[in-house]
Amino acid sequence: MEIHEFTGPSLYHISRDNLGSVLLYENSLGMHYQYSYSPWGVRTYLTGDTIHFCQPGEEPLIAPFYRTYTGHEDLWMFGLLNANARLYSPYLGRFISPDPLLNEDGGPLDYNPYIYARNNPYRYIDRNGEFWWLAPIIIGAAMNAATYSITAAITGDWNVGDFFKSMGMGAVTGTLSVGTSMLGTSLLGTSLGSFGNNFTYGLLSNMVNNTITNTIFGEGLSFGDIPSMIVGAAFSAVLPTYSPVGANLFKNVVSEIGFNTLRGAITGSASGSINALVHNDPSLIWKGAVGGAISGFSRTVLVNAIFGAAYQPLDENNEPISYGVEGVYRKGGITGFVMNTLNRGGDGVTLGRHVFSVEKGESIESIHDTRAHENKHLQQIEFYGVARFYGSICRQYVISGFGRGALEKEAYRYGHEWVKKWFETGRNR
Repeated sequence: MEIHEFTGPSLYHISRDNLGSVLLYENSLGMHYQYSYSPWGVRTYLTGDTIHFCQPGEEPLIAPFYRTYTGHEDLWMFGLLNANARLYSPYLGRFISPDPLLNEDGGPLDYNPYIYARNNPYRYIDRNGEFWWLAPIIIGAAMNAATYSITAAITGDWNVGDFFKSMGMGAVTGTLSVGTSMLGTSLLGTSLGSFGNNFTYGLLSNMVNNTITNTIFGEGLSFGDIPSMIVGAAFSAVLPTYSPVGANLFKNVVSEIGFNTLRGAITGSASGSINALVHNDPSLIWKGAVGGAISGFSRTVLVNAIFGAAYQPLDENNEPISYGVEGVYRKGGITGFVMNTLNRGGDGVTLGRHVFSVEKGESIESIHDTRAHENKHLQQIEFYGVARFYGSICRQYVISGFGRGALEKEAYRYGHEWVKKWFETGRNR
C-alpha cells in the first residue's frame, strides 16, 4: 500500500478489480493511493517481501478515501465494512447480524444467516447485504406513473413534467412504505405490524387517489401533497376493508365496488381536508372526496377484471374455511381466462390482501393446496411486512428462479400439510 500526502480536493480516477474492489485512486498530477486485500477483504500492505495485514482500528493513513473492498465503505476504526443493510467483518469473513431471510437454494451453506458470498469471495460478492428495500420503491414509482398516464390519457391533459413528478412521488411513497413496514414489524411487534401493513396499503391507495384527483381537476402534482397522503393513509388504516360474503360472484362484485367507492370517498375527503388547510381552499375537501371515490371505483373494477371476483371459500357444508389468516380470494377475470387457456391449473398469486387461484378442472385437494399455499404468503406478509416480503421474494426469484427460494418452499410445505390435515380429519368426505 503506497501512501502519499493528501493536499486538497482533486479529481481522481478509480481502478477496480473484477469484484469491484478499489485498487487505485489516481489523479492527473500522478498522486495515487494503492490498495490490496486478503481474499475476505482485510487490507494488506508490503514491507519488502513481507505481507502485513492491517489490524482492526489501525489508521490506514489514507483518510480521503473510504471506499475499498468490493466498493464498500471501510469503517477501519471498528474493523468493519458497511454493506448498507448489514455490517461485514473481513476478519471473520461473516456479517455481524443475521440475514432475516435465507436463500435456501439447495445447499447447507444457504442455512447460515451470517455467511458472506457463500464462502467463495473469489467468485461472489454481497454488495448491499440485502436489497429488499428497492422493490417497493420501484413498485411505487411504476404504480403512480401508470396511474397518471391512464388518467391523463382519459382527460387529455398530459404533461411530461407531471409524469416524471408522478414517478418521483411514487418513489417517495415507496420509501415511506419501507420505513413503515420496518417500524411496524421489526420494532413494534405483530399487532402494530398489522397496522403498519394497513398503513402501507393506505399510503399506496392515497397516492393513487391524489394523482387521480389532481389530474382530473387540473391542479397539477405537488410533493407538498405528501403530508395529506400520510394523514389519509393513517385514517385508512383504521377503516374496515372489504370482506366477501358467500360464493355468489356477481353479488360480491357489486358490493365490493360500492364498498371501495365509499371508502375511497372517505379517505379522499380526509386527505382533502389537510390540503384545504394547507392551501386555504375548502373546495379541496369535496375534490378529494370525488377523486377518492373515482379511485376506489376504478381500482376495484380493474382488480375484478384482471383477477376476477372475490368470494368466500366454503367447505362441502357451505361453511366458511380459514387457511390461517383472512384474505380476499379471487377467481376468474383475464388472468383466469389466460391460465385456463394455457392449462395452468393449480397456479396462484398473492398481491397484498388479494389471493388469486386457478380452480377450473382442479381436484378439491389441489384447490385447497393452492389456497393454503397462497395464504401462507399472507402470513409471511404479516410477519415480515409488505416491503420486506416483496423485496425478499423478488431477490429469491432472481437468485433461485421463479417459484423457488425460502419463502416459496415454506408456502409449499404449508399447503401440503394443510391438505394432509384436512384428509386426516375426514373433512374431504
